Amino acid sequence: MRRFDDVPPESMIDSWINTASRTGAEVARAFADDGYLKVYNVDRDGQTWWEATIKGSALAEASFRRPISRATAERHLAGVIDRARTFNADGSHLIDITVLVAFGSYLDTDVQRLGDLDLGVTFRSRIPRGASTKPRYAVLRHPSRPAQPAVQRGREGSALSSGCRGSKPGS
Repeated sequence: MRRFDDVPPESMIDSWINTASRTGAEVARAFADDGYLKVYNVDRDGQTWWEATIKGSALAEASFRRPISRATAERHLAGVIDRARTFNADGSHLIDITVLVAFGSYLDTDVQRLGDLDLGVTFRSRIPRGASTKPRYAVLRHPSRPAQPAVQRGREGSALSSGCRGSKPGS
C-alpha cells in the first residue's frame, strides 16, 4: 500500500509485488473492491492510475510488531517528558518544546496492550520576532529562562491540559 502514496499506474504493480498468475490490474481491482484503493485517473492510453483510500493508507501504516504494555508506554512517555525538559534547559537550541500531546489508544485506560505510543509536539522559536541577525546570536549565547513543556492528552483536537512541571505522566 505504501507504493500507492505516489498515485502509480497499474502497470507498475507487477514490479512491486508477486502477483502470481494475476495481472496488476486484477490485483488493483481486488484492492479497490475491498476499499483499499480507488481510481485516480485513466490516462489517454487507457491505463488506470490508482491511489490509496483512507483504509488503504491505514493498512500501509499498520505495524505488525508485538504490542507494548501500558506500563512500557508510560515509561516511554516519562522518558520523552524528561528529554523535553533537558532539551529546553539547553540554551543552545533555537526552539523550545512547548506542548507534548499523547493521543490514540493510549488515552483509553481500559486498553492494556498498545500498538504504539502516539505523540505530537509543538515548538516555539527562541529567536525574538523582528530580531536582526546579530541579536539572534546573542540570544543563543545568553538565553532567558527556558520554557518547560506542557503535557496534553487530547482526543481528536480536544486537549485536556495537565502541566508536567514536576508531575508524573497521567497525574
